[in-house]
Amino acid sequence: MPFSRTLVLLFVCMIVISCGDASQKEVSQAEEKLFVDVYVKLVQAAHDHHDDPDGLAAAHQAVFLEMGTDRDRFLSLAHQMEASPERWAVVWEQIVKRLQEEGKKEGG
Repeated sequence: MPFSRTLVLLFVCMIVISCGDASQKEVSQAEEKLFVDVYVKLVQAAHDHHDDPDGLAAAHQAVFLEMGTDRDRFLSLAHQMEASPERWAVVWEQIVKRLQEEGKKEGG
């Protein structure tokens, strides 16, 4: 299933990109929600533009603009949350649940 493959690919990319110092401040619930919302929108954009790299880059930029954040802040939040495996597991469950809900809205 292409959507699942995209989800796994993005997850692996997030882990690789966010390696580094784990001594940053704890993420607030509002920041955690923002991260989940942005992540879900980025996955949806990747799904919609899987064969159009330029369209995907533009869609990702549009997501960051719409959500009032940027790529650096998004990656920083990922890095901060990954410092706590328990917290990251909860966030990842939220992401998967949201993506499943969105998939059902689109008919599977």
